[in-house]
Amino acid sequence: MYKRWLSNWLVLIVLSFTLIACSDDVEETGKEEEGSDKTEEASKGFEQGKYDPPITIDAVSCSNTIQYADGDSLEDNVHTRWAEEELGIKINYIWETTQEECDTQYNLNMTAGSELPDVMMSFDPVFTSQLIDSGQMMDISDAYEKYASEQVKEYIGSVDGAFDKYTREDGVYGIPIPSSAMNNDPVLWLREDWMQELELEAPETLDDVDQIFDAFTAEKADFGMAMSYEISDWIADTSWVFGAYGDAIPKQWVENDEGELVWGSVQPSMKEGLAKLNSWFEKGYISSEFGVQEGNDAIKLITSGKAGMSASPFWAGTWPLSDVTQLDEDAHMKPYPIPAGPDGLKGRKGSSVTQGGMLVHKDFEHIDALFLYLNRLYEGADPEAGHEFEYGYAEGIDYVMKDGEVSYNDEDFEYGKKLLVSKYFLTTQPLIDPYLEVETLAKLHEGAEPTTPYEKRVAGQNDIRKEAASVLMSQEDISVVDKYQGPPTDTMETRWDVLQQMESEAYLAIIYGDKDLDYFDKFVEEWYANGGKEITEEVNNWYQEVQNATD
Repeated sequence: MYKRWLSNWLVLIVLSFTLIACSDDVEETGKEEEGSDKTEEASKGFEQGKYDPPITIDAVSCSNTIQYADGDSLEDNVHTRWAEEELGIKINYIWETTQEECDTQYNLNMTAGSELPDVMMSFDPVFTSQLIDSGQMMDISDAYEKYASEQVKEYIGSVDGAFDKYTREDGVYGIPIPSSAMNNDPVLWLREDWMQELELEAPETLDDVDQIFDAFTAEKADFGMAMSYEISDWIADTSWVFGAYGDAIPKQWVENDEGELVWGSVQPSMKEGLAKLNSWFEKGYISSEFGVQEGNDAIKLITSGKAGMSASPFWAGTWPLSDVTQLDEDAHMKPYPIPAGPDGLKGRKGSSVTQGGMLVHKDFEHIDALFLYLNRLYEGADPEAGHEFEYGYAEGIDYVMKDGEVSYNDEDFEYGKKLLVSKYFLTTQPLIDPYLEVETLAKLHEGAEPTTPYEKRVAGQNDIRKEAASVLMSQEDISVVDKYQGPPTDTMETRWDVLQQMESEAYLAIIYGDKDLDYFDKFVEEWYANGGKEITEEVNNWYQEVQNATD
């Protein structure tokens, strides 16, 4: 039902840089012959699935709070032993420290030309760019094409723009490590006991939402919905209101009809969204405190019974929205699809899937070994029955066998809880199929029997989570993801905070009714005049460079 698509962009860019790399190899035959023995040795280890003698990958750990089994440590644990015994790969950590100190150490080493590890994880676009711009990172285009398994290519390729932040005109300098897709894309959550008692129909349009808010505030609640001052937020979100009037979503860069990136918050369609929110505020559907409430605070209106609707992620039904059951045994929330605007439009903010990525030092001689390591671990994302990762990565650590059955219950573990083996990975996070969780939950809700190890593993999840995943996936195509994946531009460094403050003040003033709707036009004019124009140009220069890389 849910069709996964492989990014043509990815295929083109990897092939383009592979051809360039091949032409360079022809010109440097002497260098190639020099390392032929080493290459042959490496290829043999990759093909056989194990290096003998073992090779070493130098890394760093930017967290000193990871929990290990008794007697285990950073360099000697269930995962490092698996890597050496199964793959012939020794993982050597050249330093271990906190994230803050790690950033400092990296910067000092890059500045001084001191030792850097063979592989580096980065979750920060600024740090990613610093590493690439240092000239010390490897173009992984050829290696990715040659060594990445088809499974890895499928998973990474399913994410639009996965390689954008690592791409330069002369190569691709990082391996994106996708996280769960659509994890924070909102669905509507409504107090279903109120909906039934008041005999209200599922909302299909914004007008229907008006009627529900009117009924809630007249009969049950102080307010219609919970709303954060952030507007486009991880919880208590209102991006869907703006998505009902156009393709732009506030607080993210979207592509316009000309193929250029524009800041969503200053697009004309925002006026209609602001007008709708102002209307709801004037009618008392929105708390007067929303302007100072973050998502966590706003959602308390739901859990305290003061409001009946929140646009929040599919998993919010298990937490924090499940707290409504403490008010009344009949109180419960139900997920609904995002409603349409007056012209039938629907839209919401989409989640970024490629926050983290792995960069490789240009002098690292065993890039094939790194891909062997990644390929094998990715097999645990959706393993077949009988696979070594069928139940997890390490028995007794992230799963246990009890009376012949697998258990993930914390009380069944020796340490009082299961430990996250993925924290020990070089990636410091799980290697997953980004769409598998939400697709599987939706499929199970729709009646499919769990047959694969992964399906059986998640089949026990809360029914409301499965239902919400099904609702989410029924509108998969309405999510709008931020298209800008680069670091802060030069003008962002000096003007972005000012522009963000201008935006927040303008939006709040219009919603509260302190300014009329036409004030939006003045705000937009001032936004461009105070650095927005330059930032938009800089963002598009980056975007064009990424696009040109495929030409």
